[in-house]
Amino acid sequence: MSEKVQVAKSSIVCEEAELRGSIRLGENNMLHPKCRIVSESSGEILIGSNNIFEENCSIINRGTDPMIIGDDNLFEVGSVFEGIRIGNGCVVESKGKRHFLSNKQNLSKAANVSRGTVIGDNCVIGPLCSTQPNEDIPSDTVIYGGVNEQRTQTKATKSQSNLHTRHLDFLKE
Repeated sequence: MSEKVQVAKSSIVCEEAELRGSIRLGENNMLHPKCRIVSESSGEILIGSNNIFEENCSIINRGTDPMIIGDDNLFEVGSVFEGIRIGNGCVVESKGKRHFLSNKQNLSKAANVSRGTVIGDNCVIGPLCSTQPNEDIPSDTVIYGGVNEQRTQTKATKSQSNLHTRHLDFLKE
């Protein structure tokens, strides 16, 4: 880790995680092995509290504006986030099955949030789903299916919130 990386004492960063560039990590975050949080230019990455970054997920800021990650988010195995902002209580899901086009092009990839995208609170980006660059995803949106369909979900319940807290507590043990 460079001197530009600031990590709150209550956050846990596995040795194999990669943190590069200007990053501020709030309280109670969990960074699994092989996750990458990288600021490739002058844009800082500001991370709130109680987020979980699973194995091989990538959080990349390629721009000059700050990237803001709220609280209580889950970035699952292999997911990619290059958006400009994500609210609170969101899930960017892991990769799914491998799919091939007739010309043998491999379409296997994780959920991918494209550059410039803004995501509200309580959103889910499903496996293999992606956003368009600079897309604005309103709160309570679920992106799902092979063509990135969108629907509105109910507000997050107290039990969903408690589940995320229990997940963090389990990982700390």
